Amino acid sequence: MTTTPLPPGTRWRLRAASRPAPQGTGAGEGAEALRGCLQRLTRCEHSSRARRRLAALGCVMWISACRDPAVPVGRLQLGPGELHLAHGRCATVRLAWQPTAQLDRRHGRERAFLHLLEDEHRLVRTFDHPLPRPWSPGEPQAYELEICQSVLAAALPPGRYALSGGLYDDAWGYRWPLIVEGPEIGPREYRLATVNVAASEGPEFTLTGSWGPAEAVGDSQVVTRRWLAGDGGLVVSGITGRGEVLFTAVVPQPGPAEVLLGSTCGLVPTGSLLPGRHAVALGVPVAPPGPCTVAFRTASAGGRTGETARGLCLESLAWKPATQ
Repeated sequence: MTTTPLPPGTRWRLRAASRPAPQGTGAGEGAEALRGCLQRLTRCEHSSRARRRLAALGCVMWISACRDPAVPVGRLQLGPGELHLAHGRCATVRLAWQPTAQLDRRHGRERAFLHLLEDEHRLVRTFDHPLPRPWSPGEPQAYELEICQSVLAAALPPGRYALSGGLYDDAWGYRWPLIVEGPEIGPREYRLATVNVAASEGPEFTLTGSWGPAEAVGDSQVVTRRWLAGDGGLVVSGITGRGEVLFTAVVPQPGPAEVLLGSTCGLVPTGSLLPGRHAVALGVPVAPPGPCTVAFRTASAGGRTGETARGLCLESLAWKPATQ
C-alpha cells in the first residue's frame, strides 16, 4: 500500500473541513455548505483528480456530521427556576427526567451533574449524583435534591449565579444530549435555574473536641473537610425556627466499628454511623431555647470509645430551614 502526500494547501483545507459545524444545520444549509466546500478545494493549484476526490470525501463527512446531530435521549426539568442560597444554608430543587431513548456509547453508569457557575462560565460548585433508578425509556423519574453551601468552605461572593446540568457517563465523561427549556451554555450542558447567593443568615456552627484543621480538598464537589480523631461535638446556636441540620460524614474503612451519634437538636437523640458515606438530616421540630449539640463518639471493634485515630470525616455541613 502506498500513499501520496498532499500539498500543504490541500492538507490545511482538509483539516478545516473536518471540523464539525454547529449542530442543527438544515438540509438546504448543508447542501450550500457542501457546494462551497467543493468549490474551494477543487480550485487548489496542485490538485489532481484523486486529490479532489479525497477532498470531496472530507467535505461529505463534514456535512454529514452537521446534518445528523445526536438525537436527545430524554427531557430534563428542574424547579424552581430561581433559588436563594446563603452561606451555611441549603435549598431544595426538584429534578424530573423523562427518558425517551436508550443511552448509546455507554461504558459506565449514568450520572446527573449540576454545576453552580459564576458569570455562567466559572465553575465554583458541583452537585453530581446518581439517578435513583437505572435509565429506562418510557419510565420517568423525579426526586428532590439539596443544594448546599457548606459552612466548612469559604463563603461564595454574593451575587447571581447560574445552575446548569446534564447527564454523563461516569466511566469516560461522555455527555448525552437532552431536551431542556433553557439554553445550552456548554457542550451538552444546559442552563436550568438562577441562584441568588447571599452572605450567612445563621444559624452558627461550632466544632468542639478533637477535630483537625480544615483541609482543602481541591474539588468543587467536596471543597473542604474536617477529620475527627477521638470524640467531638457540634454546637448549633441561633436557630430561630424549624428546620434540619444536614451533614455528610464518612466513616473510613478500616477504621472504627461505628461512630455513636447523640443529639439534643433532632428528633432522634441517639444512633450510630457504620463505615461508609452518610447523608444525615437531623430534624429540629421547634426552635430550641438556646444552643443545641450533636455529639460524636468513635467505637472500636472491641467496644472502646474515644479512639485517637481518625474516625470520622465531615465533608459538608449546613442548615435547611423548613418550608412554610
